[in-house]
Amino acid sequence: MRHYRGRMDTWELWNEPNAQSFFSGTPEDYAALVKAAYPAAKRGNPDCLVMGLSLAGIGDKPLEFAEAAMKAGVLDGLDAISFHPYQAAPPEAQMPERIQQLRALARRYGRDLPLVNSEVGWQGTDVFDPGQPYFPQEKLQPPWDEQVQADVLVRSYVLCLAHGVTRYYWHKWFEERGDVGPDLHGLIRADWQRSPKAAVAAFNALIERLDRHAYDKRLGAADPAVHAYLFRREATTTLVAWVAEGEATLDGVRGQVFDVYGNALSAVDGALPLTPSPVYVIGR
Repeated sequence: MRHYRGRMDTWELWNEPNAQSFFSGTPEDYAALVKAAYPAAKRGNPDCLVMGLSLAGIGDKPLEFAEAAMKAGVLDGLDAISFHPYQAAPPEAQMPERIQQLRALARRYGRDLPLVNSEVGWQGTDVFDPGQPYFPQEKLQPPWDEQVQADVLVRSYVLCLAHGVTRYYWHKWFEERGDVGPDLHGLIRADWQRSPKAAVAAFNALIERLDRHAYDKRLGAADPAVHAYLFRREATTTLVAWVAEGEATLDGVRGQVFDVYGNALSAVDGALPLTPSPVYVIGR
């Protein structure tokens, strides 16, 4: 920690200890590891941020691991709680609920720590073993392609912002092997040109549209299928809206509309049509 101070000040203690492939101990063993590492980290760099739990997956088992570790005092060795909400379904299916449950669990054990989505992504083929898909295409709803990846990146990021997650890390930047089929984790193809996928343009538009904005509120919550989140920056409002599947409309919207890539569409004054591809509405 001392060696990297000022260059690398955020650290995650272990990777996915609830997964047997990464950690063979118990939740109590992991809590002991964290409580031993935390004071050592602070001695090396008192200003570093130490995050942990780094839970793999989105189901009940990760929460069970988290609670057992919290009972053993793991929160005494953390500045933030990290999680890796991988799932075969779209992000709306479980991620918001799990974020709320993880936060409530930490509060139950006396710590209201920041939450960090320190690794997430959606892919179709496992690059380490092309014969064994990470999430087989028949299990993915809807089937993934580059357009879906771009849409889901924006949707998952906005959902995290709307639920108070302080940081978001997409896994990953480069594909590792482009010759074995689609690797929908990577944002940059493994071809000789290192060509960007559609999600790069979507990511750029997301950063541009929400730069220095603060989350305000959700609109249209009367229809649970509609996801519409309002952000503010001084006198400017930015609405990000979509539906997880199918089509719907959101009434009472006024402003200039942009697609998921930041391209200007027609202005709206009234009903905004929605699809699974998010749109931005800029108002003043």
